[in-house]
Amino acid sequence: MAKTLTCGNISKNSIYLFLATIFLLLYKCFYGYTYDGEKEYKIQFLDNGIFSEHFLIHQIYIYLFCIFLSCILFVKEKQENKKKKPEIKKEPMNINLMQIKTSGSLINDINLYYREEFGKNKYKNIKRSIILTCFVYIFLEQIELIYSRLFPFMEFWMVELCFLVYLNHKLFKIEIYKHQKLVIYIIGFSIIMNILPLVLTFYDDKKQDQALYVRHWWTIIIAIIIYFLDAFCMSYSFIKIKQLINLKFISVYMILLVYGLIGMIFCIIYCLVTTFIPSGSLPSSNIVFKIKDDNNETYIDNFIVYYSNFNKGNKTEIRNEILVSSLGSFAFALYKLYIFKIIDIFTPMHKTFLYPVYYVSQKIILICAKGYKIFNDISKNKFLISKLIIDFTSEIVSVIGYLIYLEIIELNFCDFNYNIRRNIIKRERDDYLPPIFEDFGEEEDEEKGGEEKDNSKDKEKENKENIKDHDENENEQY
Repeated sequence: MAKTLTCGNISKNSIYLFLATIFLLLYKCFYGYTYDGEKEYKIQFLDNGIFSEHFLIHQIYIYLFCIFLSCILFVKEKQENKKKKPEIKKEPMNINLMQIKTSGSLINDINLYYREEFGKNKYKNIKRSIILTCFVYIFLEQIELIYSRLFPFMEFWMVELCFLVYLNHKLFKIEIYKHQKLVIYIIGFSIIMNILPLVLTFYDDKKQDQALYVRHWWTIIIAIIIYFLDAFCMSYSFIKIKQLINLKFISVYMILLVYGLIGMIFCIIYCLVTTFIPSGSLPSSNIVFKIKDDNNETYIDNFIVYYSNFNKGNKTEIRNEILVSSLGSFAFALYKLYIFKIIDIFTPMHKTFLYPVYYVSQKIILICAKGYKIFNDISKNKFLISKLIIDFTSEIVSVIGYLIYLEIIELNFCDFNYNIRRNIIKRERDDYLPPIFEDFGEEEDEEKGGEEKDNSKDKEKENKENIKDHDENENEQY
């Protein structure tokens, strides 16, 4: 009896998924993160004190390190290409497609075709496409940052996979198979579970000032619309990045460079605007406007306040801020590099797999570091513990769903494994194999087993006659 669950093939390039998760966790641990806004249980390697709320200025450092890393790797790539150049014979660009030797792989052959077309057309609007795609991606990231502050427990990141599946189906006519539909239902169940912490927040007295929807319940509708639009556009931007890398042959390092440049310019302009716009009397301003100046005016972020903090802060805070800004930003730059490599080598769906893995890892670190404090006073932290358990369960369910979708877990029942990649390839091989060679395969198996020798001899004679007839027919056609 076949096993109900089996493990699919895991590529050696899956190391990029592991590295991206590690560097994302390092970035978060350097800059610090909390669960449910509880500063008492904040996880941070180095406490940078009064500098911790300057998230926009920290974003500038992050994008700057992306530029540095991409420039180094881009120069290195060019030097390696120059060394290889003398070995390559120069040939004219206008080669007939019939002269190109195919690789036997459909994807590689398509790439050969696109490369030749690229040599002819050179894609006049390629620069505009890269800049626009990166700008949209960065703009959506900034929306998510503000959104996560205003609407905690309303980040339904699971829907991104659903949007990616839908867009791939509509844009590229990629069929949605039975096991993939099952995963969408699993993700739907995970989304429903994610609503429970949101409901608990309404009953938690400590969260009255930390979530906008607790003060104004009608903002939930606006939040859902904003998040779903953001997730849809983000999914589309991932597909566009995949097209830029694979079909327009843009280097991953070039994408990272443009991403860093646009991100840094965007955040500098954004921070300059917020430097001169205080919150004033805006309702619920304390949720987002957390930077205070000497006159007790609050800002989203402020260059003047940030640099004045170097005179106010103690030596430990200043030293920690320098270390956090450099090491945390470098970790983020490496995370983004591996994200683009994952999109290049695999698919945007593999990128979304990082979300549940990251959140599960984040909560494991939180429990290991602060678990004794959290569970020590259950009456005080009853809402926090309940949210933590529900969130953790929801994310584990999502991880299982993603593993099924990526065919790392194979379900060998109810035909869920019928259209997995391995079985599709197997069926193609079986359909392609001529009957003569199938008979030879049967003969070899019978000889190895040592059974029905007489039958194998008869079949061997029949096969020889079939081969002769086959050769004669071929000679006649020739």
